[in-house]
Amino acid sequence: VAQSVPHVAPPTTTHIERQAMSLLKQITALLIFIFASTSFHAHAAQADDLVGYWYTAEKESIVHVTKSGHTYGGQIVWLKEPNFKAGHAQAGQPVTDVNNPEAKLKTRSIIGLPIAWGMKFDGDDTWEGGRVYDPKTGKTYQGKMWMDDANTLNLKGFVGVSVLGRSSKWTRTTAPK
Repeated sequence: VAQSVPHVAPPTTTHIERQAMSLLKQITALLIFIFASTSFHAHAAQADDLVGYWYTAEKESIVHVTKSGHTYGGQIVWLKEPNFKAGHAQAGQPVTDVNNPEAKLKTRSIIGLPIAWGMKFDGDDTWEGGRVYDPKTGKTYQGKMWMDDANTLNLKGFVGVSVLGRSSKWTRTTAPK
C-alpha cells in the first residue's frame, strides 16, 4: 500500500529579503576588492624609490643604491668593521674581497664594492634582471629587488628560479658620516 506524502512548497523570499541579499553580495564584492588592492600593492613603488642608503639585514654595512641610465645598482659605502679583525692574517688592514674566486680581485676593498647592478624597474613594484654579488661567499647570482614600504627593501639572489633563492631585508638609512 503506497502512502502519499503531502507536497510542501518551498518558502518564497520576499522582496525585502532579495534586496538585503543583493546588498550583502555588493558589500562582500567591495570588501574583496579593497582587500585585494591593498594587500597586493601595499606600496605602489615608483622607479626611483629604492635610490638612497640602506642598512643590510645584519646592519653590518650600508649600501648606496643609485641609478645609471635605466638601471639601478648598489655599492657598499660603510662597514661596521672596516678592518680585518685580530687573528686574521691582515688584522688591522681594510677589509678586502678575499672570498672572490678571481685572484686579481681578492685585494679590492669591500668599501666601494658593487654588490648589485643591472636592475631594471618592471613597472610593477620590482627591479629585476640584474646581478647580485655576495662578498661573504664570493659568488654572483641573478638578482631582483622589491619594496615592502618606503623604508624596507628586499634583495634576492638566486640561480635559475627566484623561488629557490635567498632574500635579505634592508632598512633605509641616511648617508654614513
